[in-house]
Amino acid sequence: RERLPLRPKREEPMSIAAIFDAMNRAVSGPEGEALARKAKGVIVFKIDNSIYTADLKTERRVYQGEFKGKPDLVIIVKASDFEALAAGKLKAQSAFMRGKLKIKGNMGLA
Repeated sequence: RERLPLRPKREEPMSIAAIFDAMNRAVSGPEGEALARKAKGVIVFKIDNSIYTADLKTERRVYQGEFKGKPDLVIIVKASDFEALAAGKLKAQSAFMRGKLKIKGNMGLA
């Protein structure tokens, strides 16, 4: 008789680059137009020493690098906190209230 493990195996958390790659596939895919209509803005993520841009206003793409112009929203967060947010282990409202997530610009896009 086979013994089952007491705890299910945990999935490895996605890397930050993989998260933004998945975001890019989502916004450039078939449902991307609907996502872009909802957001209608440029969101810059500053994560430790990296910068990612989600351009849902003109280009409908997500890429690593600075936005040439003024973004509608800037999100500043540590890499470990961003990974926890993406994995659902940290709630955005809680992170914001505790100062782990800083937001500048159009709060409606956050």
